[in-house]
Amino acid sequence: MFYTFYLIFIGAEKVLKIPSEGSKNFQFIIVVIILYLVISGVIGQIETLITYRILNV
Repeated sequence: MFYTFYLIFIGAEKVLKIPSEGSKNFQFIIVVIILYLVISGVIGQIETLITYRILNV
C-alpha cells in the first residue's frame, strides 16, 4: 500500500501525463478513495464479528 502511495505521488505527472496543476487534485482523490476502501473493509470486518457473536449466543 505504501508503494502505491509512493507511485501516485512521484509518478502521477510523468506516467499518466497529468498537468502539474491538476496533479495534486488527482492525488488527493486517489488517496481519499484508498482510505475509503480501507476504512470500509475494517468496518465491515467489525460488523461481521459483532453479528457473528450475536447470532451464535
